[in-house]
Amino acid sequence: MKNKNKKQKRGQLLWLKDHFIPHAGNNHRPHLLHRHKTLRLFLILVTVEAAFFLHVFVVMPNLNLIGSIMPAVLGSLTNEARVQNNLDNLQTNPLLEIAAEHKALDMANKSYFAHESPDGRMPWDWIEEAGYDYSYAGENLAVNFIDSEEVINAWMRSPSHRKNILNVSFKEIGLGMAKGFYKSREAIFIVQMFGASAKLSPQNQIVAAPLETPPVTVNNAKKPTSTVFSQSTGTVSGASVEKKNYSAKITDKLLVSPKTTVNWFFYFMLGTALLALILNILIEIKIQHPDLIANGVFLVCMITSAIVVNNYLSILKGTITAS
Repeated sequence: MKNKNKKQKRGQLLWLKDHFIPHAGNNHRPHLLHRHKTLRLFLILVTVEAAFFLHVFVVMPNLNLIGSIMPAVLGSLTNEARVQNNLDNLQTNPLLEIAAEHKALDMANKSYFAHESPDGRMPWDWIEEAGYDYSYAGENLAVNFIDSEEVINAWMRSPSHRKNILNVSFKEIGLGMAKGFYKSREAIFIVQMFGASAKLSPQNQIVAAPLETPPVTVNNAKKPTSTVFSQSTGTVSGASVEKKNYSAKITDKLLVSPKTTVNWFFYFMLGTALLALILNILIEIKIQHPDLIANGVFLVCMITSAIVVNNYLSILKGTITAS
């Protein structure tokens, strides 16, 4: 058994040596930079990039699939950001989910993207209508993002959104999504609502962003009975208020983070190609093969271009705002 393992390791090391390091055994021509190997890697690149575009423009807009997964992923990523900053997890509150879903649908149906609706409704109006008795509340919005990781990253880079996510006063969260049109383009609207129960504080305050915006005090009015909104059908039904934590499987995160997933794969490919190219040039400086160098440069350029296109597509589509 030991001899078999040694042979396997020796074979693996020999494979790596033949593919990356120029030596007499491979005629000083690393296999990874051979034309047929480069072409194979390029075809893999094209296939993965095509799958990425298919997922973004065909699969992602299908809210019957993504609408049930992406909120859980965004909630999970939000709590990960809080834990990294030594804060407690936010618990899911169905009433905040109702408010978030209603707000998302209102933006989708009326083609606007703002905290204040065209008819003058503010975030806390949706929260009160859902029946959530709050002491603190806040809202983050996003539209047209193609990657859940990018949504969280964009929110965390913005001082006002980061303030909401890391606000110690917030104890609960709800997320909602809806598909509609924004600026004459099909868009996915994302609403993230934060809150704390009024039982925790004698005052009802709105924690609003940006930072220079002072809290707004509102009256603690009697709230209506709890309801749950069905995003796919637009129906309403009664429900009990059960708190839980958002959780997401790794497969779910990969599904709704296509740009992050694909780019990490491309970064691996890029690192592999660069390593082979650098070793090919430096180890045997006196023995150079222009065709191998050209193959390596071509592969590096193609991978880099794919990463740039993916990043540009993400930046072009996404917009955020906080309150």
